[in-house]
Amino acid sequence: MVRALTVPALGLLASLCLFSSEPVQAGKVLVMPVDGSHWLSMKILVEELSQRGHEMVVLVPETSVLIEKSGNYTTKSFRVPYTLAELNANLDHIRKHALERPPQLTDFIGNFANLMQFTEMQVKACEGLLYDESLMKSLRETGFDVLLTDPFLPCGSIIADSFSIPAVYFLRGLPCRLDEAAAQCPSPPSFIPRFFTGYTDKMTFPQR
Repeated sequence: MVRALTVPALGLLASLCLFSSEPVQAGKVLVMPVDGSHWLSMKILVEELSQRGHEMVVLVPETSVLIEKSGNYTTKSFRVPYTLAELNANLDHIRKHALERPPQLTDFIGNFANLMQFTEMQVKACEGLLYDESLMKSLRETGFDVLLTDPFLPCGSIIADSFSIPAVYFLRGLPCRLDEAAAQCPSPPSFIPRFFTGYTDKMTFPQR
C-alpha cells in the first residue's frame, strides 16, 4: 500500500523538477593558469566543466612543468623566453627551501630572490603571450564568455580586460588563510593540519 503510493509521488516530483527547471547553456571558457602546483587544483575544475559541456581552452606556455594536453580541453601554446631546465631548477629550489620544511631566518633572502625570479619568468611569459598578435587575434575572435584564471599573477586579468569579458579567480591557499576568512569556511586545526606541521588528514589525538 505504502509502496504503491510512493512510486507515483516520486514520479510526479521528478516530472515537476524536470519541467520547472530552466535550460542550461554551455559556454566558451578561456583558462589562464599558473604552472606548477597551482594547476593541479584548477585542472580538476577545468575537467569537470568540460564534462558538463563547456568548451574549455587552456593557454599553455611551450615550456611547462605540469600543464599537459588532454582530451577534456583544448590547449593553445605560446612561446616563453626560458628553458624547461631553468624553470625546473627555480621550482625545485622554492620547493626544497620554502615548502618542504619551515623556512629559517637565514633562508629569507634566498627564498625571496627565487620567488622574484619565478615571478619574473612568469611576467616574461605573459609578455610573450600578450605580444603574440596572431594568437591574441584568434582568441579574441573565438568570442569567449568568461576567463578562468589564477590571481597569483595578473596576466589573466589583463587578458580579460582586453577582451572585455568577466574573469573568475581560482586560488587555493592565500597567505594568512585569507581565502578561508573571505569564504567564511571553517578550518579547525584539529581536523585540517597546518602548513609545516608535517601532519596528514589522519592525526593522532596529541597531534589534534
